[in-house]
Amino acid sequence: MTKLFHCSPNEIQSISANYGQFDGALFFSLQPYSLSDSPYTYEINLSDDEIIEVSCLECDKSVAEIKDLASRYLDLEISEDTAIDLLNADESIFDLLESEDAEVDFMDASEFDWALQGIQAKAANNMGYTAAQGYDEQGSVYIINLVNKEDLISLSA
Repeated sequence: MTKLFHCSPNEIQSISANYGQFDGALFFSLQPYSLSDSPYTYEINLSDDEIIEVSCLECDKSVAEIKDLASRYLDLEISEDTAIDLLNADESIFDLLESEDAEVDFMDASEFDWALQGIQAKAANNMGYTAAQGYDEQGSVYIINLVNKEDLISLSA
């Protein structure tokens, strides 16, 4: 079992699809970590077979959602292959925008990237996994969609 931690500035009562910037997904790490004052630390225990690497994600629904997201957030039409590369983190939106020489606001690209991480968590759930393990500016992260699954986490002692 792997014990993972999520630090929160607020006590978590319930998690809906509209919870936070990630459509109900929370980020966990192997050690308690927070960029802000976060007095609440939650934990979850997962076995290895409940975790999938982001690079292994496959989900047609997620690919369509990513294409739609790129169109809405960035006014950018992307191919199915590019959407798959974004889902699997084979390519980042920032690298893609640079290679396309697209003029997109950094904040819009960041919003897209955060929404993409929420999609990765949902894709993991659709494939039967609890968490998608990915990497961000803080290192290894575990993205878990907890919509209506608050019972999976507990306050850390």
